[in-house]
Amino acid sequence: MKIPKLFAAGIAAVAAVALAGCATYKPQPIDPAATRGGFEARSLADAGLRDFLAQHGHPLSGESGAGEWDLEQLTLAAFYFSPALDAARADLAAARAGSQTARAWQNPSFAFTPGYNVDAAAGITPWILGYALNLPLEIGQRKPRIAAAAHRVESGRLALASVAWSVRGSLRHALVELRAAQNAAAAWSAQKTSLAGAGELLEQQVRAGEISPVEAAPDRIALGRVEMDLSDNEHAARVALLRIAQIIGVPPGALDGVRFAWGKIERADAAALATATPSATEARLWAATNHPDLAAALSAYAETEAVLQGEIRRQYPQFSIGPGFELDQGEGKWSLALGITLPIFDRNKGPIAAALARRDAQAARFLELQGRVMADVDRALLAMQAAARDVATARQIHKTAAQLTRARAAQLASGDISRVEFARAELELADAMRVELDATKRAALAAAAFEDAVRRPLALPEAAWTKPPRDISKN
Repeated sequence: MKIPKLFAAGIAAVAAVALAGCATYKPQPIDPAATRGGFEARSLADAGLRDFLAQHGHPLSGESGAGEWDLEQLTLAAFYFSPALDAARADLAAARAGSQTARAWQNPSFAFTPGYNVDAAAGITPWILGYALNLPLEIGQRKPRIAAAAHRVESGRLALASVAWSVRGSLRHALVELRAAQNAAAAWSAQKTSLAGAGELLEQQVRAGEISPVEAAPDRIALGRVEMDLSDNEHAARVALLRIAQIIGVPPGALDGVRFAWGKIERADAAALATATPSATEARLWAATNHPDLAAALSAYAETEAVLQGEIRRQYPQFSIGPGFELDQGEGKWSLALGITLPIFDRNKGPIAAALARRDAQAARFLELQGRVMADVDRALLAMQAAARDVATARQIHKTAAQLTRARAAQLASGDISRVEFARAELELADAMRVELDATKRAALAAAAFEDAVRRPLALPEAAWTKPPRDISKN
């Protein structure tokens, strides 16, 4: 009886160790009221955010979050708060956990088979106690499983990088919209008094019968357009601020009092427009080497390759060994079982065919994505080059209109033209200014679209978006 006791004691010890290392379940329900309160409490003056900015080389001056923020600082704030990045980080953590699972060896199984001999001879114990341990042998399957899991981790890492870029690109786009709306609103507000005077003169001319309502109609329409432009751009500025708060992941009130470093941001835009000189070949190379979506698609293809290898190896016999011990009515008996699966009815043809199809599908997806990315690069480059030319043309139009207005002002001063004719020159100047503002906005958006197409530059370390900067369970 000593041998089975020792055997059973060993199994009990192994089981105790295994159970001691088990994780425990801790419920973490979501309380909508609490999460809303946590969200509303977010602020750009958050101490953790300030540390995060300093850690990544973009410290914020001043004692509160109401300082001047440039694009990099706002991007880091989005990396700190963004729920989209939180979700992508969680997906990456799940992929890494899957890699840990793939590296783990299959657990052995243990069987205890007690028996009883009802015809046992007197003086001999009737009990037959059987113990068996089954150890699966993974021959040729563990390596492709680990490889597939590693590729899933890489795909998750690249997907996270793509989300980080999308956050940065969306933020820059919203900043362009905000700045364009603010500039246009300021320009129309400055012109409003002068143009309102011009409109009053037109109405006086109509009332005096000097011009007909039909003759004044184009000027009335031009004045109405100015008033609508002012209202539309004021509304667009408010919408852009809401969009910026949403991208960063803070309530709109968190942007109250925040000043944007427009000089630095606009210099970055001008530098981006200066890159309109690279050829399509250079731009395509940039995209091919920097676009995380392409790299993720390649990693996904490599994963399908590894899965296919594993399925092919499953068509061969799989082995297991099972050492056992049996106490047969007082007699100890050792045994060693060798198990083998017999691939007679199924040679794993179905899973192999499915894995082949998935690999072909992923190859097709990569080629489709590659073509789409290259086409996006070509369109973005052409748009940016055209926008740069349009800005130059619009500035020349504005300059010419300004010269004409100054000449009309001199003629008005000398009495050569009427006040109404000068008012019409001011309206023409307003139209020219509108053309320049629109062209400048399109150029900035084109530069942002070009950066988004080639996925550069994102001059921040990968650790800025891969490591969770805060405990998301709190808010």
